[in-house]
Amino acid sequence: MTDNLPIRNAVFSPKNQTFVATWNVRTLNQTGNPAQLLREFDEYRLDILGISEVRWLGTGRMTSGNKTVLHSGHENRHERGVGFVLSGRAAKALEGWNPVSDRIISARFVTRHTRITIIQTYAPTEDSNDDTKNDFYELLQDTIDNAPRRDLKIVLGDFNAKINGNRCGFESAVGPFASSEELSNNGERLISFCDHNELCIGNTYFQHRQIHKKTWRSPDGRTLNEIDHVCISRRWRSSLQDVRVLRGADFFSDHYMVRAVVKLKLKKIRSTPFARSFAVEKLKDPNLASRLALEMRNRFEALEEITNLEDEWTAIRDTIKVCAEEVVGRRRGKTKEEWIKDSTWQKIDERKYAKLQREQAKTSRELEEAKRRYTELDRLVKKSCRDDKNDWLIRKGAEPQYAADHGDSKTLYRIVRELTGNRNNSNVPIRYKNGRLLSNSDEQNQRWLEYFRDILNQPSPSTTYCFDNTDPVEQLEVNTGYITKEEVSAAIECLKNRKSPGLDEISSELLNAGSTVVVEKLVKLFNRCWSQGEVPEDWRRGVIVKIPKKGNLSDCSNWRGITLLSVPGKTFCIVLLRRICTAIDGRLREEQAGFRSGRSCSEQIFTLRNIIEQCVEYGQPLVINLVDFKKAFDSIHRESLWAILKTYGVPQSFISIFKNLYLNSSCCVRTDTGYTPFFHIDTGVRQGCILSPILFNVCLDFVMRETMKKVRAGISWHDRSRLTDLDFADDIALLVEDENKLQQVTTCLSREASMIGLRISACKSKVMKVGFDQTQLNISVDDTMLETVSNFTYLGSTITHNGDAEMEVRIRIAKAAAVFRRLQPLWASSSISQNIKLRLYYSIVIPTALYASETWKSTASPVKRLNAFHQRCLRRIMKIRYTDHVTNEEVLRRCG
Repeated sequence: MTDNLPIRNAVFSPKNQTFVATWNVRTLNQTGNPAQLLREFDEYRLDILGISEVRWLGTGRMTSGNKTVLHSGHENRHERGVGFVLSGRAAKALEGWNPVSDRIISARFVTRHTRITIIQTYAPTEDSNDDTKNDFYELLQDTIDNAPRRDLKIVLGDFNAKINGNRCGFESAVGPFASSEELSNNGERLISFCDHNELCIGNTYFQHRQIHKKTWRSPDGRTLNEIDHVCISRRWRSSLQDVRVLRGADFFSDHYMVRAVVKLKLKKIRSTPFARSFAVEKLKDPNLASRLALEMRNRFEALEEITNLEDEWTAIRDTIKVCAEEVVGRRRGKTKEEWIKDSTWQKIDERKYAKLQREQAKTSRELEEAKRRYTELDRLVKKSCRDDKNDWLIRKGAEPQYAADHGDSKTLYRIVRELTGNRNNSNVPIRYKNGRLLSNSDEQNQRWLEYFRDILNQPSPSTTYCFDNTDPVEQLEVNTGYITKEEVSAAIECLKNRKSPGLDEISSELLNAGSTVVVEKLVKLFNRCWSQGEVPEDWRRGVIVKIPKKGNLSDCSNWRGITLLSVPGKTFCIVLLRRICTAIDGRLREEQAGFRSGRSCSEQIFTLRNIIEQCVEYGQPLVINLVDFKKAFDSIHRESLWAILKTYGVPQSFISIFKNLYLNSSCCVRTDTGYTPFFHIDTGVRQGCILSPILFNVCLDFVMRETMKKVRAGISWHDRSRLTDLDFADDIALLVEDENKLQQVTTCLSREASMIGLRISACKSKVMKVGFDQTQLNISVDDTMLETVSNFTYLGSTITHNGDAEMEVRIRIAKAAAVFRRLQPLWASSSISQNIKLRLYYSIVIPTALYASETWKSTASPVKRLNAFHQRCLRRIMKIRYTDHVTNEEVLRRCG
């Protein structure tokens, strides 16, 4: 059958046919079903296939080979669900898509003459109540109303609607060749919907044999109905060349595939292409690394003397890239491994032939025999798919052992994610501020630009500090001389491998492989930057990569941005940081522990727990305000930052180069279809820059000093000193003995912080009264009351009003148990050795359970809980049941 289909050079071409189909597949949520569906898609050379009853959770977009699958399903249950399968050419023409519900999904394509909106549906059955049917058609009407009025519209799917030949009054919506004997209630609804929206039901306009009209077959094989339909805009009906059933397509479904032939032309959406990154992993080969270094040396020696900073940087950048292109090349695209064996595909072909025999049966005896054979083959296909998947898991399960043996931890954890199936469906349409779903890629790109531009450009303070009255301080004793080779070499060694490069595509591996020749060129470039107080423009530009968090991913606020900066620019910043870090650190308050050598989160957590425990034990009053700033790192007023650095004695040469790094700094956002335009960033410290933590610390240190100068607060601490606060970057815990004083400190801190752009978040900041008296605290910020709590999370650890760690222990065990459950496929695998399982357990699960455990008061209860959890996990890994009567000591001995 498929050999007679025309070969198409372009999807939706006016000269060639485009095939659009719909199919109720009953489920894709079984092993091997997606692969079988894609095979049928290829065999019938389809361009767009709408599918019903997908039964996948949530919404998402995925690719397999050159095909793209879009799906929209129920959030919690494997029910209903709709989707599209797109050929490579159709995917290029896709402008946007909208997962409306688990019954409706739409996609929009671009043609040379018009745009096309295709809507795939799965309507309620005829027996469903009227409310369910009304809700479906109301939502379908909203979907078609949201499509641009001039779009060509195709609505297809399983409508569960029977339509007969009586078309009186609806001649423009129903053709003369409807095949059903009766008009069902769903049929009436479909006809009314089509007539209202100027659609026509394509199935009814083409005369075929009954077997090529009926789309559904009853389980006993005696009843056939036409309930799946393809509807098209009335003014474009002449573009619909045929609609018929393809009985040869097999998926063990009671529905047949319905294929429509359309003759239109779509133009390719031209999106910004992503350049594949350099294959720097090849540089592990010493011979290849030496070849790259030699190639760089030869090309650098051929360069003429350059006196302009930008030209010198451009020459270095382009030379490194050309050498990398020639020696290591670009990474190739990933090809998904085929796990279904040929023997299984042979069984699938046999099942398909059995279906054909069932359709051609002449007698009831032949029909029963064919049905029995078809059902038996389907059982064998499903079993064979499961076996193939298990064999693949065994082969894949050996890879973690190999990675662990070779010390390749990154590959180890990547394989862990693959085997456990932990992945984010991050490729979903997003919403505008007003909640409107954006299916158009241009609109989505614009929304991403607006979102990150708004976040990274916070309001400037209405009032700023007058630094003219600040007392002069002694200038820091730091190196302000020329940058040396040793400094650059040390900075390059600080760079981490396997990190994404910036827009210049130069990674740390390329700098390391370039050896001394790259160091020499960078030394010369860095000294020119240092002496001129300027940096190349590329170093001021970043690419924001969006990373999904938890929650509804159609909401931009549930994404965070990671900014990729130039790696050579980072190297320059490391040189500056190493020169100034120690000197600045000596002038910061001891209360600040963030981003400081030898200080940690655990240290701050322990101190806070210790304070609370002692206050409870000795009955000392204590109230705490856990301050949360809104977008703290993105809000710093830059002019105030430069002035504060001067008050801390930072030499002007450093301030000048810092200011130039921030001058006209800009970013773009990398989206699924390319890059957004660049936008300027005028506030905050730079994301992804190694200098940002220390610059932020200086600003916050200044604010805290000014606050504590104006309000005498804190609690009595060791050596008759007073402790006012515990800080870790922007996580601040204010410590005061009474409520009135806490209000004074909070008000003063809010005022002082606002003068450099920082604003306290009243909804996220919490206050807590230590001890057994848990009366409400009346602490406010800008006339907004702060929430009084009996516990809060500080640096990832739960702090309670009585200093007890019981709640924290329960939470840590629950989180560790959740991690353990996600790794269940690993524990169950027979191909992964016990040693590698235990290594993963001790490196992933145990750290989750024991985070900040050194801060807990050592009592019997937490130890008992942790030991019980530990034993449960080890027994699960070792496959030791409690009925085996193996002692805990023996379990530990077997685990080594």
